[in-house]
Amino acid sequence: MIHCIRCVPFLRTLRETTWLTLLLASSPVLAQAQSRRPLQPQDVSDITALVMLEDTRDFNQDALTRILQSSHPDVRRRAAQSIARINDRRGRAQLRALISDADTSVAATAVFGLGQLKDSAAVPLLDSLLSSPRTPVTVAAEAARSLGKIRTPDARPI
Repeated sequence: MIHCIRCVPFLRTLRETTWLTLLLASSPVLAQAQSRRPLQPQDVSDITALVMLEDTRDFNQDALTRILQSSHPDVRRRAAQSIARINDRRGRAQLRALISDADTSVAATAVFGLGQLKDSAAVPLLDSLLSSPRTPVTVAAEAARSLGKIRTPDARPI
């Protein structure tokens, strides 16, 4: 098989991309994401409600509390993101409660939200997440970013 000189770098990149795709497809994180159940009609309705709350910056405590109880982790993650985007101080307690969620994407998004709300009362909690060797990497990374956003004397330099 004869290749032109200009095609060789492309073929090498294609081969590397193929190996990277195979490697990622076998990763546990991707396997977990692929194994999630599909969204049900109620999940889709809840996400739609979250988008409407974000658009109007309406912190509807009852609706957010109900949606945060969803059995689907993507809905809970999206609710945490909505609380951060609505940017209302009343959401801080809800975000703190989500930090212990079994799904790390939900916990990481809750930590992100605390940074968005610039919750200075969460600095000790974020610091403990960052210091603990048991904290998942994604959650620890968001804790570091959130400490950087809060910028109080208590937040340690990163």
